Amino acid sequence: MDEYVIKVTPQRLETISQEVVGKVENVKKAFENVTALISSTEQYWQRKGNRYMREAYSIRKDDYERIFAEIKGHVIKLQTIAGVYRETENANLDIMDILPGDVII
Repeated sequence: MDEYVIKVTPQRLETISQEVVGKVENVKKAFENVTALISSTEQYWQRKGNRYMREAYSIRKDDYERIFAEIKGHVIKLQTIAGVYRETENANLDIMDILPGDVII
């Protein structure tokens, strides 16, 4: 049977995922501030300049929103993996408690 070695604890996965959530939220807030700033400068741009600026921003906005969604998906996966590790670890500990201690293999 193949042996697997887990090189990270469930607690570490949960900690990392929470750190990532915090950092992504900070970036999202900064991005929202940029969006508000661009909206507030609408009167400074005329004709083609206004259209060009909005199109250029719109393209990047879609990319950023997609990236935020992908990162959120990775965080959910990390949290799921941590949960599976923890459940497996607890199940193994429960089995060890059931086994008799006086049996030599």
